[in-house]
Amino acid sequence: MVPKAIEDIAKNEIADLVIIGILVKNVQTEWASPSFFRQKKDGGVRFISDLRRLNACLERHPYPLPLIDEVIW
Repeated sequence: MVPKAIEDIAKNEIADLVIIGILVKNVQTEWASPSFFRQKKDGGVRFISDLRRLNACLERHPYPLPLIDEVIW
């Protein structure tokens, strides 16, 4: 639910994020995360997603960075 006070601003923000390719409209998915809006000091809104549960499900494959001596020589 989006508060009525920022509903129009939030819809415009979502539309802008879809246009620039950050958000993609998807009707069916197994994955979801809670998202909400916070009002900025300039009157706009910030779209925030809580991705902690999604990140906990990821299978990580860490790749150690090479040492500088290995890269230079």
